[in-house]
Amino acid sequence: TGAIAKHPLLARGDGGGGRETGGARLGDKAIEEGDGDAEAAFRWWQGKVVMELGSGLGLASIVAAHMGARVYCTDGDALVVGMCSKNVAKNTAQLASGDVAHAASAVVKTAPAVAKLYWGDEGDFAAADAWLAGARAFTGPTTSAAAASATDATAAKSSSTAGVADVILLADVIYGEHPEAWRALVDTLRRFSGPTTVTLLSHTRRGGRQRVFFDWLRDAGFEVEVVERWRENKDGFSSLTLLYAIFTSQ
Repeated sequence: TGAIAKHPLLARGDGGGGRETGGARLGDKAIEEGDGDAEAAFRWWQGKVVMELGSGLGLASIVAAHMGARVYCTDGDALVVGMCSKNVAKNTAQLASGDVAHAASAVVKTAPAVAKLYWGDEGDFAAADAWLAGARAFTGPTTSAAAASATDATAAKSSSTAGVADVILLADVIYGEHPEAWRALVDTLRRFSGPTTVTLLSHTRRGGRQRVFFDWLRDAGFEVEVVERWRENKDGFSSLTLLYAIFTSQ
């Protein structure tokens, strides 16, 4: 998170399956730990309007909510959405009671909203638009003047950003051979991205044709930057996971 918050592309604006795999776990860790400046990382996430696509069990969404973001947690599989709802409820029950002892608790925290969003589905897009508009209008109580100011600034955004996320989270969603799904994902990212949106993609390389997804992102007008990388050695095998920051080109 620290690396993302300091990334020069962020100067443009203010922010910007049912099993968890390597990239998903590492992505959650990156959100929470940052590069050592924990307070700055928490402040960066406070009040952000966040959408997760292909959430699985929703770990990235859960962490983002604990950091103070308002989160729309989605997956295209109805069965996975059901499991995710239970996992989110179990792991965010303390948010409403303010039990999280950290500076970020000055902002009212809410559990992620969990919903089905099949990439490319206009009906699911309409439901997401409605949630994003509500999140933009949210003006819940705060316990500090700074937090109140941040909330007011978010609420004051133009109605033209109502269907746009500040941050889109993707945790290990590009794998196997699914080019049609990747095309639909690129279209979905375009649908919910604005000039200051940052998409964070945690991706574990496994070979195959995944590289074409990044070519399609660039063809669609996105800039793609590697901001973090992790190498893991386990049981004689080595894996490389990268965290990408993805922005619309200007």
